[in-house]
Amino acid sequence: MNKSGFGTFRSVVLWLFLIGYVVGIIWLHKAGNQTAARLMTFLGLEPYLWSMRALAWIGAAGICFWLVRHFYRNPARFRRLLVLIPIAVVMDLSLIVVPVERIHYVQYGFLTWVAYKATGKQALAGLMGFVIGAVDEAFQYWILYAGDPVIYFDWNDIALNAMGVLAVLLFVLPGEPLGNLPKKPVFAAIAVWILAVSLLVFAFNPDQYLVRNDPYEGKGTFWITSGINTTYHVMSALEGLILLGTIVILTAGYYLPSQSSSSSGKPVRVETV
Repeated sequence: MNKSGFGTFRSVVLWLFLIGYVVGIIWLHKAGNQTAARLMTFLGLEPYLWSMRALAWIGAAGICFWLVRHFYRNPARFRRLLVLIPIAVVMDLSLIVVPVERIHYVQYGFLTWVAYKATGKQALAGLMGFVIGAVDEAFQYWILYAGDPVIYFDWNDIALNAMGVLAVLLFVLPGEPLGNLPKKPVFAAIAVWILAVSLLVFAFNPDQYLVRNDPYEGKGTFWITSGINTTYHVMSALEGLILLGTIVILTAGYYLPSQSSSSSGKPVRVETV
């Protein structure tokens, strides 16, 4: 098989794998939850929680080791890491109910990596990760769990998916966006986005359609304490749209100049990992 034929075959295999993987994480969500519930019953609540926490700490330690090993000579990515870590920690501690939910990072980080291998484009891989993460949640709410009265449209899960996408986009995929973040247009776009979604939410109140039962049980507090004594916050439509829109705009601000410069023939700075 010549190189051209091998490249075509490899591309087809990657796309088929990507499609199968996306269908699997969306369609098998309920089966995964049921498996986790059976495991919790088998182990008992406390051993199950501690085992999930232990896996999370082992994974975090492995990731930190990998980051230090690869980025100590790469100040640009190291600076991005220092900025992202406190944001990621706050989101992790605020949006997660049970430790197993950290699987969102792995699922959507891997999805972004496979999407990049299939498309060869960082920005497109990131966009696919963001969009599929939202579609996943919509499928769960309106189809997979349509008859479940306690399920709500979970902006938290979409945010966790986005964090997995960002982690791979910024720290795993090769190459680096050209130049600096265009601050004025990006922050102007964020301001316009916040104003637009605020008006839309005020006008249509989408939460009445996205929440079947009040997750706060009428308490009206910012924090909820779960049955396993974890404290978390459930984002409203306004909070979710503002957060996710800001993430997408900032990401686009870094990558779109790189894509346009590449297509215009200007040199693009590339870093190796």
